[in-house]
Amino acid sequence: MGRTVILLFIAASFVGCKDNGVPPVRNSSPQNSKATFALQTNIDLGVVVQGNSVELRKWIRNDTDSAIQIAEAKSSCECLSVQFSQKQIDAKGKVLVHLHYDGAKEPHFTGSLLIEVEIMDDQKKKIGQIDVPIEVVRAETIGEAHH
Repeated sequence: MGRTVILLFIAASFVGCKDNGVPPVRNSSPQNSKATFALQTNIDLGVVVQGNSVELRKWIRNDTDSAIQIAEAKSSCECLSVQFSQKQIDAKGKVLVHLHYDGAKEPHFTGSLLIEVEIMDDQKKKIGQIDVPIEVVRAETIGEAHH
């Protein structure tokens, strides 16, 4: 039974988001280490009831010694929109990012989801990535947690 639950969890992790032309980021280095970008973070949206929406604003920092210019942010799922408070971020400066998950765009999805947001400069060069985990549950699941 344990394997069945794990397999269902894994399957749920990959079902539900339409491909909008942004491939998942894969690291091709043999050491499997992650690349470092000027803007790189993880913003957990927590648990949301199926079909509902959630918004979150969070500061992220440009950890480099150079100013950067954001031209575009591409989400791996159309259910997540991303906006920045400004496009120019000074060296060691910070920017407020506004994330909006719209569950109505994926009304039948439940499970764990990891949405990747690629941040690009005006040369289409990747300058950042935000990993956005979210857990989408049925309303009954929330009710069971209170018992």
